[in-house]
Amino acid sequence: MESYEKIMVLSLGLLIFLYYSIKIILISNRYKVHFLFDYGRDYRSFKKLIESQEDRKTKQYYKLIQHLLKISAFILVLSAIAGVLYSKNNTI
Repeated sequence: MESYEKIMVLSLGLLIFLYYSIKIILISNRYKVHFLFDYGRDYRSFKKLIESQEDRKTKQYYKLIQHLLKISAFILVLSAIAGVLYSKNNTI
């Protein structure tokens, strides 16, 4: 397994973990959540939850989860692009 494949698998695993963490946080704050669908709606609800938080530590924790989600999605895309470029270079 190439290094970009390992990075892709790890970032995908982190992305899934963070999305389901967000869903669990939303459920604990009485938001309507479906575990298999509506990821966009859940993300928007999570952003609203962050804005409505008054506790500073909880707000920072939720923002950390939000930033990690964005970073892991970015790394996933970059590793996929690296995989495509690497496979093109090896087939020539």
